[in-house]
Amino acid sequence: MLEVFDIKRSYWDKYKNKIEDSMVNQMHLNNIKIIFKLHRSQFGYRKLTEHLNKLYDKLGISKINHKKVLRLMKENFIMSIYQKKVRKRIANKVKIKQSTHDYSDLIKRKYFDVKIPLKVLYTDITYLTFKGQTYYQSTIIDGATRQIIDYKIGKRMTVKLVLNNLEDALNKIKKIKKDLSGIIIHSDHGSQYTSLAWFKRCSKHNIIISMGAKKTCADNQVIESFHSLLKKGTIHNNIYKSFEEYILDIVKWNEWYIKDKGNLLKLEAIKQIDSTIILLSKKKKLAHASLI
Repeated sequence: MLEVFDIKRSYWDKYKNKIEDSMVNQMHLNNIKIIFKLHRSQFGYRKLTEHLNKLYDKLGISKINHKKVLRLMKENFIMSIYQKKVRKRIANKVKIKQSTHDYSDLIKRKYFDVKIPLKVLYTDITYLTFKGQTYYQSTIIDGATRQIIDYKIGKRMTVKLVLNNLEDALNKIKKIKKDLSGIIIHSDHGSQYTSLAWFKRCSKHNIIISMGAKKTCADNQVIESFHSLLKKGTIHNNIYKSFEEYILDIVKWNEWYIKDKGNLLKLEAIKQIDSTIILLSKKKKLAHASLI
């Protein structure tokens, strides 16, 4: 056929390769769009490359280079748009009985030195504010894997919130690690964590308390970064019609994060909200969230 149409072999091979490359790139692009959407449009090119190659390994397809993923994303304007939000902190006026103990910083910002799962835990509380209404999320994550061990959402930033968070996290850990002795839990100097109740509960389970310097967010960077991702994935880049819709999306985001990071404890994600949220909607008929 090449002789009939007087076409050089080199020209035909070049044309054929262009068509094949175009088809392969379109396949990659379609998969990038699907994975990007499945993961709440929050993945960058490195994470997308990782998920693509996991998929291609299962299908027996050659791996894709991260540079090609980045190029396809740029050409098709696929990117996470994060807005930086500045929030005003509200002082906690509730008086909490404080412990007289001084706590050392056992981590000293050596976050990447933590290699053993369930050896170091990070915890903190973050504000969930929408149109004047505020809830609070207390989270405990594993220092080695960055996986969520447990989280609680409540109306008030109380000692009870963090104690329930801690107790449920430890109960989950006990299912795969009977001896809790020596586990380090790192936090800031929030009044909940310097309380006598927190000290007694940690001492009861032989948990070692660690705290960074006062008013130094960098000393609790791991959990601060996690809560920053939570905000970026929800309130900072989405529009909500109601506070209830926002809180439900917070729960969905936490479950998505648990699923994406894998489940160290091999337990199902549980919606944990310590106050009833009833959504009356004739169209959607949304059920109320469960209580802790």
